[in-house]
Amino acid sequence: MAVKVQRPGLKKMIARDIGALKLPGKGGRKGFPESSAASTFLLWCREIRDSLGRETGFQQGSSFHRALPHRAGGCSDSWIPNVVRGAFEAAPVLTLEFSGGERVDVYARLHPKRCRKAINTLVR
Repeated sequence: MAVKVQRPGLKKMIARDIGALKLPGKGGRKGFPESSAASTFLLWCREIRDSLGRETGFQQGSSFHRALPHRAGGCSDSWIPNVVRGAFEAAPVLTLEFSGGERVDVYARLHPKRCRKAINTLVR
């Protein structure tokens, strides 16, 4: 079993850090309104914020994980961990079946001939 536990105050910390990260972009947009670099930087900040929101939204993550096997219907060469329901079911905790897999970059380095098939599986 793999248990993901969210630290207290994490969402506030992320909001504060993203706010600080956006400052150069906001300053650049005011100082150089004709440049698209600052706007692109702010879009990048928004994407980071949204991605972190998805990663820390454990209740949403639990629903997403429960739906994954149905969405991955034709993918017999992959395994998706199930959400473990029970004792740890609270907002800042997500419990999943444990997978002792490898990081994608490590797998690619160790198995270069299988890399194309692995990439096709990930994309599917």
